[in-house]
Amino acid sequence: MRCRGFTLVELMVTIVILGVVLAIGFPNFQVSIRSNRVATASNELLASLSLARSEAIRNPGGAGFCASTAGTDCDGSWGDGWMVWIDADGNRLPGGVNDRVVRFVEARDTLNITTDADEDEDDSIFFDHQGRKVGAGLEFTISSVPCPAGQQLSRQLRLSSTGQAAITPMDCPS
Repeated sequence: MRCRGFTLVELMVTIVILGVVLAIGFPNFQVSIRSNRVATASNELLASLSLARSEAIRNPGGAGFCASTAGTDCDGSWGDGWMVWIDADGNRLPGGVNDRVVRFVEARDTLNITTDADEDEDDSIFFDHQGRKVGAGLEFTISSVPCPAGQQLSRQLRLSSTGQAAITPMDCPS
């Protein structure tokens, strides 16, 4: 009678083949995960901008969108997170009488989110009651951390002065 099963040599060959396949596939899997994180953050940013614009149309005081660390005030940087608020009192600042935070999104540590605003310039975004952006356009750059040169792990979100937004995939800077 013959015993069924694997020999030690067959098991070792299978493990070596599995190791080679994983070693080849794992780096590509990491790039895919990073790309999905950047795409998700870009879509969340775009959705928050759209929410701010639609809330501005519904409310006479307009609505705002700004960088926020805790979702209560416009503080910190875009890499910390952002919030959308309804500006009931019309002063273009959150926290006023009857102002209400509608959405707060906490950013991920694996992403770098910046704008093209000057350091001394306020990069908060405000929409009036007609849904138009108050002030000039703004450009966001969302990149993976790390972002190896030449890989398409970065997105650019452009917000025009009329409030229209568009996302463009980009390569990581060298």
